[in-house]
Amino acid sequence: MKEMDYKQINNCIASYQEAFCSVEKEKEFIRYVDDKLPDMYDHNFIVINPKTAPIDCERIIREELARQKRKGADFCKVDVMRRGQLDEILKMSFEADPEADGLLYCTSTEPENLKLEKISGMDVKRVDSEQREEDLAMIESASNAPEIEEEFFQRKIAVQYEIYRNPNGVDAFICYQDGKPAGKAELFVDRDWAMIEDLIVLPEFRHQGIAKNLIYELIQEGLRRGTEGVFLMADADDSPKEMYRKFGFDERLGRTSLFFEIS
Repeated sequence: MKEMDYKQINNCIASYQEAFCSVEKEKEFIRYVDDKLPDMYDHNFIVINPKTAPIDCERIIREELARQKRKGADFCKVDVMRRGQLDEILKMSFEADPEADGLLYCTSTEPENLKLEKISGMDVKRVDSEQREEDLAMIESASNAPEIEEEFFQRKIAVQYEIYRNPNGVDAFICYQDGKPAGKAELFVDRDWAMIEDLIVLPEFRHQGIAKNLIYELIQEGLRRGTEGVFLMADADDSPKEMYRKFGFDERLGRTSLFFEIS
């Protein structure tokens, strides 16, 4: 059995992020920037080095807030990896109090033993044609929050198409139920680990096993590519973690995202 290695998991997450963003590496933090989607929170943020002292964390956050404000951004996102850092940062005073969003790493070093199986009547296909790109856009559009503007959505989907068409390791897959697109997810493989990300199931297809079938099929694809472990990320306060737990994934609190609104 492969031993759990959270450093490798964090490296996998970083490599996945680099497929979408440019990277600026500093000694105390790493900055991710997406010039095509500067208003997308998950593509524009910094990750503080776990070894950075709390007093330096405060300076870094203040400088990043000022930088984002100069750029005209209305947000600043900071990811914190270590609990001790987080506790100290949350005691600090900033122009606005951050909203903290904890992420769970749902992992398995024995993916073949998870409580998953292929479900009849469902097919999972990689997005590798114009028709499947159209199906993907339909799923993304139907799952968007009402406040998401159409202009932003079109820029986002264009970036996704570009990423999926290039051999950078990020692939999108769609689950079809009786021929109808019902859900999608991304698969990213980095060395021994497979990362399943951006899992979406359309509302009318929920509670029918779509997510279970997608995860099963993507794990099988990961194993074919030589991976030994698999993981997903879930918000600590959201319900998907309960589903992953039922499937047999182990849980560990991962990073915490601090979201600052800039006025």
